[in-house]
Amino acid sequence: MYSEAAEAVEAVAHAVVQLDNAKAALGTMPGEIGNARHTFATVIPAPAAGDPIAVAEAMTPALWQG
Repeated sequence: MYSEAAEAVEAVAHAVVQLDNAKAALGTMPGEIGNARHTFATVIPAPAAGDPIAVAEAMTPALWQG
């Protein structure tokens, strides 16, 4: 079940973060997010984190490694 959830997030993130990279994975996405963070936005604010993009950047490897 966990792997299916990770694959679902990976599929959605692939379409948003690394559409042009056929080999994109949750493990490669944090670098892409960090390099192009100005191009991303979130709908749900993350006031506790201060930077909502940082939350996504941190969660992708956590989900991948989990």
